[in-house]
Amino acid sequence: MTAAQVVQLSLDDTINYKVYVSKAVPLADVTVTANLELLVSSRDDSDALRGKIDSALRDFLPVEWEILGQERTSATPGFERLKLKALAKVSADQNRNLVERARLANREGLEFGTISVNRSLRQDEVNQIMKELWFEAVSKANENLPEFNRVSGRQWRIGDVVLGTPDGGNRNRNVKGGYREEMDDLLGELMESGLSGIEKVSLIAGVTLKSTRPQS
Repeated sequence: MTAAQVVQLSLDDTINYKVYVSKAVPLADVTVTANLELLVSSRDDSDALRGKIDSALRDFLPVEWEILGQERTSATPGFERLKLKALAKVSADQNRNLVERARLANREGLEFGTISVNRSLRQDEVNQIMKELWFEAVSKANENLPEFNRVSGRQWRIGDVVLGTPDGGNRNRNVKGGYREEMDDLLGELMESGLSGIEKVSLIAGVTLKSTRPQS
C-alpha cells in the first residue's frame, strides 16, 4: 500500500461517567429463617421441648413457623446440644428490629442465632423493573449531552453504555445473633432497605461519551 492509499481514521476523545437510577418497589411478604440452639437434658419430655421452641418462636414473631431440620451433638454428661432451623413467611412490615426481637425471645437453655431474611420478587416483576431502569439510565445519558456540549464547546455522542452494574450497597452481617439478607433472584445486590414494606432497586450504568478529536 502506497502512502497515497493510507486511510487516516478519525480519533475520538472520550468522557466516562456513571448514571444512577432507582425505583421504589412495594413488597408483600418476606421469608424469615431463624437458627436456634438449645441445651436439652436426656430427661426432657419431647412435647414440653417442642412447646418451649414454639413459644420462643412466637415471642420472636407471632406467625406460623415450620421446623426445617435439627442436629443433636453431645454436650456435658446427661445433656445434648440441639441446633435447629425454623422458617416463616411474614408481612414486609414485620421485617424490622429482628436481631433485637430475637434477643428478647431468648430464654434459659434456648438462644437465637443468625436471622436470615429472603426477599424475592416474581421473575416477570424483576424483568420489568430492570427494563425500566435500563431505559431510564439511557434517557438520563441523553439528557446530559446538551450540557456537555455547552461547557466544552464540542459535540458529544453516546459511544457506550454498560447497563446493570450494581450499586454496591449489599449488607451481609453474619455473626452469632446476627442478621443476613438474601436474594434468590436477579436483583442481587440492587435491593436496598427503605421504608417499612418498601425496597429500593438501584442501578448504576457506566456511560462513555465520544467526540471526534479536532484535527490540528
